Amino acid sequence: MSDTAENDWSAWAALKANKGSPKPDSDIFAGFWKLPNGIAGTALPVATWKDGAWLASINGADAIDRDCGAEWSGFLAKTWPKLVAVEHEAYLAALDKGVWPDGTPLKKDQRGGMGDNAPPEGSVEALLAEAAGHLESARNLVKAGGAKTEEDADIASNLAKTLTEAKAKVIAAHKVEKQPWLDGGREVDNKFFPTRDGLETAAKTIKDRVINPFQVEQRRLRDEEIARKRAEAEAAAAAGREAEPPPSAAEPEKVSSGSRGRKTSLVERRYGEITDHEAFAAFLGKMKSVVILSALETAANNLARNHGVGETPAPGVIVRSRMVTV
Repeated sequence: MSDTAENDWSAWAALKANKGSPKPDSDIFAGFWKLPNGIAGTALPVATWKDGAWLASINGADAIDRDCGAEWSGFLAKTWPKLVAVEHEAYLAALDKGVWPDGTPLKKDQRGGMGDNAPPEGSVEALLAEAAGHLESARNLVKAGGAKTEEDADIASNLAKTLTEAKAKVIAAHKVEKQPWLDGGREVDNKFFPTRDGLETAAKTIKDRVINPFQVEQRRLRDEEIARKRAEAEAAAAAGREAEPPPSAAEPEKVSSGSRGRKTSLVERRYGEITDHEAFAAFLGKMKSVVILSALETAANNLARNHGVGETPAPGVIVRSRMVTV
């Protein structure tokens, strides 16, 4: 862009002090601008100037003029009245860093998303598109590396806030869009689950209170009979008499009930009874399980919140600190 004598910057200078906008019916004049999009807090840098003919560049793209036909007409009718005057330095910073000094990110669409394919303003699609623009700005900022000046740190801080605000909007939109599905799912669940759960509970109760006592007793009687026959066989063998061979050492047939379909059977279910909690906790601490180590780390962090750095809130735990940005 060339700064020729044709350009009068006074009208723009008068507006930028109050972050004003051109009047809808005003003629175009030279200036540097921000084109805001209120859907998700994004904005594009725009420059207007005269170099023989009036020109406009959006987001650093090739300039457009009256020869661009409908695009130029659309700019004058729809974009020009929305522009907000900004400092030249802010305009340059937005182009250079992909984010405005106040943390407002730029759109990904170079022309500002004014085409027919742009999602309707205020729609979920528009919100997601703007969130994608935020993420693109964040990636560009991270690629640039650590902040080197206070201005860089302020820009990054403002963008981080914008990302957090956009996240809250996405969460809220997700909740609204998903709610009918949740309501419908709960309606279906309420229709079937009480009966399903009642049937499951009734079947378990019958097994626990009706069948299990009988099968346990049957198992006891069977084991006693097996022990008796083995004792008789051993006694006969010691006396040199013939006797029925002792029962096989193989696992005896399961005690089961039922005459239709899958039978209910008495099976062994093993469980661990903790007899010494301290000894067991010490044992778990020596294991390399990611789940256990994560649980122990969480417990240690919870203890650390109420103690000073260097203190030992529990055996094997010392409070440390590190600086993080929040």
